[in-house]
Amino acid sequence: MLQYRRYLVLLVAGLVASLMVSGCSGTSDSNSASNSQESPDGGDASTNTSDGSLGYANLTPEQQAALDACEQATGERTFENCPPQILCSSLDPTATVPVQLTFDPLQDECPWSTTGGQAADGNGPKLNEFIRARVEQVQDISQHLEVPEGEIAVFCRINISIVKLNDQFKYDDDLILVFGGSSADSGADGGVMLMTKNKMISEITPTAVAEFESTSWPLYSWDDVYDLNLANGAPNNELASPMCFGHGDTTPLDDQGNPLACQLPDTDVNGENAIDLTNATAEAIGIRAALNGNYNLSVVITGDNDSSSDCKHQGFIANLDVGYISLPQAEVEKIKPDDVF
Repeated sequence: MLQYRRYLVLLVAGLVASLMVSGCSGTSDSNSASNSQESPDGGDASTNTSDGSLGYANLTPEQQAALDACEQATGERTFENCPPQILCSSLDPTATVPVQLTFDPLQDECPWSTTGGQAADGNGPKLNEFIRARVEQVQDISQHLEVPEGEIAVFCRINISIVKLNDQFKYDDDLILVFGGSSADSGADGGVMLMTKNKMISEITPTAVAEFESTSWPLYSWDDVYDLNLANGAPNNELASPMCFGHGDTTPLDDQGNPLACQLPDTDVNGENAIDLTNATAEAIGIRAALNGNYNLSVVITGDNDSSSDCKHQGFIANLDVGYISLPQAEVEKIKPDDVF
């Protein structure tokens, strides 16, 4: 009987130990499941590692290289607080995608207001030498890129050249090339003025961009441009000189030491049109486009009072070379958007 009781005690103790091991295993599996997220293909998109840092799986080679660059610069393996110039430094400078945007000729008369004041579209009545009406043509660059579902593109390189549809490229009165906008559905409004025929247009509308606290950018707003008198606000040499965003007073150079293009003919004059953006400029406007969800390239043509030529151009193709990295939207929102200049 004594031996039987000893045997029973050992048996119960074994069962208790077995249950304790089973319970611990169940808890561990549960915690493991709660600390991982399944990607669409069934793998882990991200996991919490044992040291509490965020890990990534199933990254493309481009995303892996960008994450490596961020880790080397910040000491943390995450996109959080990784400046755009670090993120983009991982991108092969030759890895650009050609994008072709066609801007059809504008031959109709300016949509001036006939009511004596500004109409609902913001255009006003004719007045010589004052900007009173405009036509905006908007093209979405992102529609021409291959970006996986659930991800968004972060632009790192943007070069733009203009090809004439006809024998000559002419426009009247002023041409403003705009990239991006203040929101996904804002069109050109709030976008960065990449180029204007007249520096004065960009100089009267410097706007502090909230994401880039130390920088004032020339953001396009029709309310600011409307009724601007270009005849009395700047010397003639200023009026004849184009503005290219990020170029400053001296012509910047590319990585090979070649001068970047900033070409725009004067009003109603046949000529060439091209703009090359510095890497810092492209990275800055690229992260802003990703955060705002607006990748539009817009052309704004203005007019004062000439029905025969204002608000018109003869059509052109914008050839773009775009270098970009696609990332999940949640990761883009972590990128540090300041200190890019």
